[in-house]
Amino acid sequence: MPSDSSPVRRAAETRSFGTTRREVLALADWLRSWQVPAVVMEATGDYWKGPFYRLEAEGFDCVLADARQVKHLPGRPKHDPGDSKWLAVCFERGAVTGCFVATGEFRVIRECQKDCAGGDRQECFRRSQGVTWMRGRSR
Repeated sequence: MPSDSSPVRRAAETRSFGTTRREVLALADWLRSWQVPAVVMEATGDYWKGPFYRLEAEGFDCVLADARQVKHLPGRPKHDPGDSKWLAVCFERGAVTGCFVATGEFRVIRECQKDCAGGDRQECFRRSQGVTWMRGRSR
């Protein structure tokens, strides 16, 4: 975000937030106060999913960066606060492209398939009825 004092410089503030629903909503409010339109985060295991999906639901343009791609970019700092600033700059400059992230409806279908494959037929049936209901409402 451009600085108030100099349009050439960037304004930056780093803060830490947890991954509970309340803390991610506080993060969303803080990002809105800075007028941040897009959020980029690195895919590390399954840890990105909760904050990513919640911020996406809050209306942010979320981009998931592939850890293998990001690892090879030059200039990466060794500590997390610096890492977040560096990732934001790389994203702004177009050095980071997003990974595939399934849509909400597709995520529900994938979870249903996992339940069916795992042998939980009752849960599979319940979720399939929910997917059918969701499809009917979108028409």
